[in-house]
Amino acid sequence: MTDDIISRANEIVANCQNLRGTELLNAAKSLQNLAQQQANTGNSGVSLQLTRQARNKALEAIKACQQAEENEGIVIQQLERTDQLLERIAEAMREFDDRNFTSVFNTAKDNQRQAWEFYRNRQYLPALKLSRQAEKTMQKLAEKLRSGTNDENRIQHQFRQFEANRERIRENLSGCSDEQAFNLARQAQEAYNNAVDFASNGENERAESSLRLAQKFIQEAGELCAQSGSLFRMLEHLKNEAELVADDIRASGNERAVELYREALGYLDKAEQPCQENQTEICAANVRAAQLSLQKAKRLAGI
Repeated sequence: MTDDIISRANEIVANCQNLRGTELLNAAKSLQNLAQQQANTGNSGVSLQLTRQARNKALEAIKACQQAEENEGIVIQQLERTDQLLERIAEAMREFDDRNFTSVFNTAKDNQRQAWEFYRNRQYLPALKLSRQAEKTMQKLAEKLRSGTNDENRIQHQFRQFEANRERIRENLSGCSDEQAFNLARQAQEAYNNAVDFASNGENERAESSLRLAQKFIQEAGELCAQSGSLFRMLEHLKNEAELVADDIRASGNERAVELYREALGYLDKAEQPCQENQTEICAANVRAAQLSLQKAKRLAGI
């Protein structure tokens, strides 16, 4: 029975080429030879003890090879998994021109290459450790790449958002003579240009900061022009309305209505120049005063 086990172990160890298995198998053969010698000299008790030891060593040799095969399977799975990850990262990195990323990737690639060398030399433990190290490095790099991609997507969205706002507000600016609004629009464009430069250099945080500033400036410019345009339209509307109701107010015979009407005209005259010069506060105050006086005059006149 022991000879059969040793024979089986001999075949297995020859295939697995495991150092530990070879050592155990040699020990088993030596013990079995000693057992045979003791049996030949009539020491059956010692022979039986030795042959049991030989059988156990042979079984350990078989087990060592089985474990080595299992370990080899674990190592090859690890190596293949890391290879696949390296391929994916290499594909993703084509969109990035970052020396730090490239350096980290090349280091991991070299470690993986060395891990394969260890594997081919049946040095499974160092192969496993080095390949796992390369895998962890690639996982961290993948996270940085994903983060970089998210940053790029977010920044590109902000660029598109600013450009859309700029086009929308440009219509208001074309009919706006507000100097402050034009200065804000110019500052917005400068901040936008800075953002483009920062983004092209990979300085995403500074790019986003400049874009936020550009959005703020262009929004304020649009609001100024919208307000200015609204006041000017209101001024024109009140002048037209005052002209239409002039005869009716005079014909009403209500002196207070006529007095309020004249006040409204005075406020409209005072509003004219400030509105044209985009002195928003003075323009707004006179337009609203004219509106209020005209409404009271119309009510007293029964219009």
